[in-house]
Amino acid sequence: TPVVAVADGRVAYTDRLRDFGRLVILDHGQSYFTVYAGLSRIDVQTGAFVAKGQGIGTADEAGVFFEVREGARSLDPRHWTGL
Repeated sequence: TPVVAVADGRVAYTDRLRDFGRLVILDHGQSYFTVYAGLSRIDVQTGAFVAKGQGIGTADEAGVFFEVREGARSLDPRHWTGL
């Protein structure tokens, strides 16, 4: 299943992270970040700009962990996802 960016941003991090598997972190400016973990494939590179709706990877069979952060604080993702 394709995983897409929920907002425009720059790729701040791509790698494997213990307990999270393949991980992408997007920097949206003003200390806002989105985290996408549990990816089976990463399709972006650190430093690249991604647009809202652009594919960043593929979900593995367990699904994707998604989080919105403002600095170190976790936020309710519904505002960012339109849910």
